[in-house]
Amino acid sequence: MHHPRLHHLVSALFAVLLALGGLLAAAGPAHADDDPPSSWHLTRHDTRITVDEQGVGKAVTTIDFDFSDDEGHGPFVVFTGRTAVANEPDLWRMTPVTIDEVTSPTGAPTDLKIESEPAGLKVRIGHRDREVQGLQTYVIRYTIRGLVEPNQKDSHLDEFNWSVVGTGWQVPIDEATATITVPGAVKLAKCFQGKKYDKPCEASADSTSSGSTVHYRATGLKEGRGMQVVAGSPAGTYSDVVVEKTHRYRWGNTFGGNPLAAGIGALLAALGSVGLWKGTRRGSDYDEVVAVRFNPPSGMRPGEAGYLLKGMTSNRDVVATLVDLAVRGHLRIEPTGKKSFTFERLGDPTPLARHEQELLQDFFGGASTITTEEMKKRKRFTGFMGRQQTSLRSQATQYGWFSKSPVSTTLTVVLVGVFLLLALVAATVVAALRGWGMLPVLLVVPALLLFFLTSRFIRRSEQGKATLRETRGFKLYLETAEASQIRFEEDVDIFSRYLPWAIAFDVADRWVKVFQQLADEGRYDMGAAAWYVGGTDFGMSSFDGLGTIDSAMSASLSSASSSSSGGSGGGGGGGFGGGGGGGW
Repeated sequence: MHHPRLHHLVSALFAVLLALGGLLAAAGPAHADDDPPSSWHLTRHDTRITVDEQGVGKAVTTIDFDFSDDEGHGPFVVFTGRTAVANEPDLWRMTPVTIDEVTSPTGAPTDLKIESEPAGLKVRIGHRDREVQGLQTYVIRYTIRGLVEPNQKDSHLDEFNWSVVGTGWQVPIDEATATITVPGAVKLAKCFQGKKYDKPCEASADSTSSGSTVHYRATGLKEGRGMQVVAGSPAGTYSDVVVEKTHRYRWGNTFGGNPLAAGIGALLAALGSVGLWKGTRRGSDYDEVVAVRFNPPSGMRPGEAGYLLKGMTSNRDVVATLVDLAVRGHLRIEPTGKKSFTFERLGDPTPLARHEQELLQDFFGGASTITTEEMKKRKRFTGFMGRQQTSLRSQATQYGWFSKSPVSTTLTVVLVGVFLLLALVAATVVAALRGWGMLPVLLVVPALLLFFLTSRFIRRSEQGKATLRETRGFKLYLETAEASQIRFEEDVDIFSRYLPWAIAFDVADRWVKVFQQLADEGRYDMGAAAWYVGGTDFGMSSFDGLGTIDSAMSASLSSASSSSSGGSGGGGGGGFGGGGGGGW
């Protein structure tokens, strides 16, 4: 037998739970930088470089930047300062660049903003208060080192190997040319283009008595495509070439390459976790085995029970209190649509605890009814859950359940945990530089476990322990009771009476399923739940999970609250250096 009324009730209940648990202001989406206008492109990228016998290059790069009718401040150019080295994964090969001068024959602004980073040099050209359009020419003069590999292991030549046009360009390049002047003869001249520098382009060499000049050319380079140039001279052509290499930190030499560090870290993490688990369990208020109790502790309310169990309040405790007030006749819930509800405050004269009075006042704000649409617009619902948790804690503190404030205990544990994590972060940085990074990383496990076990550090008074035993006994009943074991009392709606407790104990779904079975067997009438007014069927299946319910009110309230590796030997794949650019 299908019982839509029970479905309606549970829909409303968990809609309230999800809604009130999610009273957070919706965060706006992050905005990415705009892409450059599609009309922007380089009509020419020309580089001329003269390399001396020490491998130092004096270079002039001329770019013709066509802004078309889409105005821009100027170009930016990125020079890669380091390159991953083939067959030497723990090293960077450095290609330092020094900017000497930037000019513009077309009169465009050439103010410079240069940012130096370990990975390279960022050069922004232009003025933030001036914009240009049409074709503008920029001439960049600079010095670059580290582009020569003496006696390259495959070609056995002294190789000049450069990604003269890097793959980082954000605008297309109609034509890229390069002219390389090197000392001595040229035995090898190669040009490669593309995203992976794996497609050939034009290369031709002219030799003179004082040296050789090589010309390179590639056309139609799309965004992210570059050009690599190689000029090989007889070994010994270059003298006193300084090849600067620095340590490259990567996973293999900081964390993943030291099994001893991983083994020691795993052992210490296991010992620390087990010790923490056992240490907090010893003397815990939860050590005792409790007997099943068929009624809640006398004089206690569901939200207070949740606080006593956890030693801290949560959104669930506030929702349990709200539903408990509905069950006791202080408000009524009525569905008005598939994802909308009306809450009506009733005039029950029964005295309420202070935190219950504050909850109703805060929820209704002096009105007799409130709808989900109104809740979405009312600013007071921002911070509603926090205020009510504070009120609940204040009320429960008067009962003397805890030997020390749970808030201060929790704060102490959290501060210790944060200190440990910060110390481990610092230790990880230091250890990673020596290849032992995995050891402190694994020790994060017991540090995080400390946060998970925070509630075990909370200690209750003797009175609190006695009440906790009764509370746990009743929780055990709600967790294990089967439909055949439910004890009915005359004129008492057991389902509704204990539903707020099931919410506080986080077993509401199971409690509802038990009574769904009883309703199917004809042993329970949903008409007894006077606090909920029925409505149209929402088409929910029998408690397949809460996923279909989650959005009912939460939607209403959400607004209230690598670098390429230098190889060559006559092959492509990328040279030393590189970079890219675009406009701004």
